Amino acid sequence: MLHHPPFGIGMALTLLYLVFAAIVAACTHTLTSIANQSVVAGLLVQAFTYNHTECISHLDTSNMVRR
Repeated sequence: MLHHPPFGIGMALTLLYLVFAAIVAACTHTLTSIANQSVVAGLLVQAFTYNHTECISHLDTSNMVRR
């Protein structure tokens, strides 16, 4: 025969739900702290912002395939 916990099935499911919710909260906090870390990308940012319009105007499109 199945033995029920002394405090009932509802309470057991509630505790299981709280454990899963705590795991999700901890993972969310960890991933958020990883995602919000600053990254030193000075040269990368400069490559995308410096002289951008001149690079576009000198783009050679003669060998591009048009559809």
